[in-house]
Amino acid sequence: MMLKRAKSFLCRDEAGTATIEFVILFPIFMTLLLSAFEVGMFMTRQVLLERGVDLAVRDLRLGLMVNPTSASLKTAVCEYAGPLAGCASTISIELRPISKETWVLPTAIVQCIDRNEEINPDLTFDTGTENELMLVRACLVIDPVFATSAIVAQMPKDASGGYQIYSSSIFVNEPNT
Repeated sequence: MMLKRAKSFLCRDEAGTATIEFVILFPIFMTLLLSAFEVGMFMTRQVLLERGVDLAVRDLRLGLMVNPTSASLKTAVCEYAGPLAGCASTISIELRPISKETWVLPTAIVQCIDRNEEINPDLTFDTGTENELMLVRACLVIDPVFATSAIVAQMPKDASGGYQIYSSSIFVNEPNT
C-alpha cells in the first residue's frame, strides 16, 4: 500500500511544468528588456542633446548667429538635436560669462522647465564680449517610454512625470576681425 502511494506520488503527470517556469521567469525577462530599452533611449536622447548643444555653440562661437537670443539658441539646439519630442517647449538654456580672474563656475545645476507651470524659469542669457569665456548650459525635460520599468522607477522625476537631461559647454567668443 505504501509502495503504491509512493509510486503514484513519484510518477505524477508533469504537464504544465513549463507554464510554471514561464510564469516565474517571464516578468524577470520583460523587466530586463524594458529597462535595457529605456536606458538605451535615455542615452540616445542624452547624445542628441549633447550634439545639438555642441553644434549650436559652434555657430554661436563663430559668430554665425546674428544677434543671438535665448529663443534662437533654443531653436538651433533643437534643430541640430534632431528627433527630440517637444524639445522647443521643454528646453531651457542658460548662457553666461565666466570670470577669468576668479574662474568660479555656477554651483547649482541649470533650472529646468516645470511643465505644470505656465511661467518658465528666468535664466541668465548674456552673449558676452569678444575673447570672453562663456558657459552654456541646457536642460531638457523628456517623458520616459516605459514609465513603469525598473530603471525609470528609480530615476528622479519632476512633478509632471518627466526626467531631466543636462548638457553644458564652455567656449571663448571669437574676436570680430
